[in-house]
Amino acid sequence: MRMPPWLQPPVFPEAERTRMAAVLHRMLLSLIGIMGLVSLTSLDPRVALHPVPVWTAEMPVIAVSGLALWLLRRGRVQLAGAIFSMGLWLVVTSATFFFGGIMSPTIATYVTVGVVAGYFWGNRGLTGFSILTMIAGLGMVWAADTGHLPAAVSPITPINAWITLALALSVTAVLVHLSQRSTNAALAEAARSERAHRESEERYRSLVEQS
Repeated sequence: MRMPPWLQPPVFPEAERTRMAAVLHRMLLSLIGIMGLVSLTSLDPRVALHPVPVWTAEMPVIAVSGLALWLLRRGRVQLAGAIFSMGLWLVVTSATFFFGGIMSPTIATYVTVGVVAGYFWGNRGLTGFSILTMIAGLGMVWAADTGHLPAAVSPITPINAWITLALALSVTAVLVHLSQRSTNAALAEAARSERAHRESEERYRSLVEQS
């Protein structure tokens, strides 16, 4: 069964650009799906998290992912990756600040942002995001110590902390799996190309020796 066009990653003349676009496309669709599911389940009154805080935390992630997906479909792969990385960082930082600061369970979602930054920006990007996160965390510590930190919009309970941690780990696992699968596919393709090139050289050498 053929997938709808909007579910298929864009294809470009450059192989590396196509590979990066495919990984980003899967990441964005996965994240939109997970965040949408979390937002919908929060409407159930039996769920421990309050609906309004969850919607205010998850909907910006969906909006950032949707914008990045829109840019990706128009061939702006690098810009889409940058918007996705920085947008996630800003959303996580804002959510952490308003959900209790450095003691908020949303602090765990910085791991997910680090995975995204590391994949699209490399080691330097990951280092930069790490330093930026440490500075933001230090700012939250200062805000808490000086009384400038607002009251948490949702109470910090054990079940809230566990749900946030489980969500962060689940999203991170999905993103790591997608990036690892793409890397393995690229390595396999490179190995096949190298083998084909070597076999071609051997056939040419054999023809030369026989002539």
